[in-house]
Amino acid sequence: MPLFVWWGRHPDCRANFDDLFVAKNTHVLNSPNQYRFLRVRLFEGKGRSRPTSAMLHSGHYKRFTTKPGLHGAAVSARLASLRLRDDLAIHVEAFCNEVPVHTMIGLHIRRTDFAICRRGWSGPKNDARVCAHIDETLEQTPDARFLLCADNQHTVTWLQERYGPERIVWRNITMLTKRKRHSTPQEAAIDLFILARTKRIVGTTHSSFSSFAAHLSNLDLIRV
Repeated sequence: MPLFVWWGRHPDCRANFDDLFVAKNTHVLNSPNQYRFLRVRLFEGKGRSRPTSAMLHSGHYKRFTTKPGLHGAAVSARLASLRLRDDLAIHVEAFCNEVPVHTMIGLHIRRTDFAICRRGWSGPKNDARVCAHIDETLEQTPDARFLLCADNQHTVTWLQERYGPERIVWRNITMLTKRKRHSTPQEAAIDLFILARTKRIVGTTHSSFSSFAAHLSNLDLIRV
């Protein structure tokens, strides 16, 4: 079954699907008109009892992976089969060979809109929930460590100053602070697959990045 992906370009995400992923039998669509036509033809067409293909709307894949039915299961399976390009995957393996990621709790905190759009970072509304979850985990498991995936330096500094860099481990990458999204698509993709190597994930509510990472390895996901 082929997978049709509508890959919408974004000014802060200047990468094509093929720049990041390797996937067999996948057709990438770049036009919203193509996406609308495919959606109608595959899922809303009269006289079809089952879709002939699976379709992923970039940014909203969870809509299909969580719904029961043939197309949801198909998209779910295909998403789990996605692989990074070799030149990106090598960085995942190098980091995981150096850091025992599989023993750590994944922590994904999305912040970029707060860092730039709000003229400086003053702390998102879920800060208290993030800290409460970390504090509760450390109370139950004092030697717990967290693998942090973050898209701006403010989050890294805040958490490492609060809990210490030995407790909050972060893959050191260059942040592009003049953009709304501070990490490049390539660095974000590497982080995504590293996050999927952890034993469970504490992620940001409504973040498809958190959901995708958990889905890749069938991990438990707690949203904060």
